[in-house]
Amino acid sequence: MAAVTCVFSVYAPHFRNGSWPVGMYPEPSEILYPVRGIDLSHHNGAVDFTLISDSIDFLYLKASEGATWRDPMYNTYYSQAKTAGIPVGAYHFFNFTIDGRLQAENFLWHTRHHSLDLPPVIDVETHTQASQPDHKVLTRLTDMITALREAGHDPLIYTHRYGIERFVEPLEIEPKPRVWISSFTDPPLPDTTDWVIWQYSNVGTMPGITGDVDLNVARNTDFIRPN
Repeated sequence: MAAVTCVFSVYAPHFRNGSWPVGMYPEPSEILYPVRGIDLSHHNGAVDFTLISDSIDFLYLKASEGATWRDPMYNTYYSQAKTAGIPVGAYHFFNFTIDGRLQAENFLWHTRHHSLDLPPVIDVETHTQASQPDHKVLTRLTDMITALREAGHDPLIYTHRYGIERFVEPLEIEPKPRVWISSFTDPPLPDTTDWVIWQYSNVGTMPGITGDVDLNVARNTDFIRPN
C-alpha cells in the first residue's frame, strides 16, 4: 500500500449527487479520491438503490453485532443493492465484552448465503462501549480477526485515530488488519499510517436516502473484487 496522500487545500465541489454542511466536514478531492462509497444500517430505513447506483462505487451494510444480534435490513439491502449493480460488503459492530470467536460466528452465519464484493469489516467504536480493560478487548478482537482469517477473509478494522492507537497498533497479530478510518479532518491520518477507506462525514445527503448518510472515499479499487 502506498503512503497516504496529504490533501490540505484541494477539494471537490460536491459528493457527486450528495452533499454535506458547508464548512463542517472535509470535502475530499474527487481527483485524488475518485472512489466513493456509503455505509448503511437499518437506521437508514427504505433506500432507493436505483437512485444511488450511479453516485457510488461501493456499499457497506451492517450485518451483525455482538454474538446474536443481526441487522433486520441486511438481507433486503443486499438483494436490492446487488440488483442495482453496486459492489457490496458487510460489517460487524464489535462488542468489547463478548468473546471474539462468537462474534465472528454470528457475522459468518448471517452473511453465509451472500457473495461479498468487499472484505468484511470489524467496527471498533469506543464511545458506546462498556468499560473493559484494553488487554481483554485486544484478546477478543484478535480472536475475531483470527476466526475470520481462518474462514478465508481478510478483515478491515473501522475505527478513529484513538481507536487505532488503542486497538490496532498494539495488536500482536501479523499482518495487522488494514484500516477504515473515521476522521472529520483532512488529511485523515499522518502519512505514516496505512488506510484503505476514509469516512469523512456522517451527515451527508443523497437522493434515494432519507436523512443523514455516512460518506466515504477509498484510496483505490484494490479492495473491491472484480465481478
